[in-house]
Amino acid sequence: TYKRFWAATPAERRAKVMPFLWNRLVTQQGFIAGNRTIGSRMQVANTLKFSYPGYSELLTGAPHDDVITSNDNKRYPFLTVLEWLRADLKLPRESIAAFGSWETFNYIAEREEGAITINAGYEDFAHPDPEMKTLSALQHLTPNGFHGARHDIYTFRFGLAHLQTARPRVLYLAFDETDDWAHLKRYDLVLDTLHRTDRQLEQLWTWLQSDPEYRGTTTLILTVDHGRGRTPADWTDHGAKVEGAEETWIGCFGPAVSARGESREAGPLYQRQVAGTIAAVLGRNFQSAVPGAA
Repeated sequence: TYKRFWAATPAERRAKVMPFLWNRLVTQQGFIAGNRTIGSRMQVANTLKFSYPGYSELLTGAPHDDVITSNDNKRYPFLTVLEWLRADLKLPRESIAAFGSWETFNYIAEREEGAITINAGYEDFAHPDPEMKTLSALQHLTPNGFHGARHDIYTFRFGLAHLQTARPRVLYLAFDETDDWAHLKRYDLVLDTLHRTDRQLEQLWTWLQSDPEYRGTTTLILTVDHGRGRTPADWTDHGAKVEGAEETWIGCFGPAVSARGESREAGPLYQRQVAGTIAAVLGRNFQSAVPGAA
């Protein structure tokens, strides 16, 4: 791992781990925020600093600390931007889709079951492509030891197949492995996963730019659900008591975004702003449905 990813400066090291993100997307397609060493801040607004509260804040436009207090598979009465966009734009169910490695996205992504297309966790993926049928079966034969979460490669391949055939207006992909490997104190595998995810970003972006319908009209928003501890003793953890776990980052790329590279002296930006931003990219106002959303 050291031989693969080490370099003299942080900028060189991050570009080795995620070369497409840093050398192509950030420099040519949009901006990234959250590097506190240059005064750029992005963070969660919720105080719990773990997954369900973070993802819910991201999709509903507000934290709900008094209600969402666990990662349990439970549905809450808060409207998500995904299900609202489907109704507001009068789209068929497959046109708003969420693919997640963690099974709990079946509850996070919608308050009303069946409102949008969701495939999450070890869930079969019905698709006419024989390769997808094989992958759907293989996911059950390649467990990773993470409770309720499959390997990210299945999430990515299923989501990409849905994109290419159903041609949705909004596709939400939620990966899981960086968090899981970090909890297991495997920093080497965290870097491997980031590097692999970077290649998937490149594959996704390349396909989008090769398709006449999506080329030049599609925006990519890339962010995370929470941060991690800052020190060698607590980088594996997050939660209300972990200092630094509120610190996140965001990248926005595509025609709706000015290409300004890495943001300096910016923010703070908050996770609660993402839902409204997703709607705004499509010319819609999420606050018309949820006045308290950022």
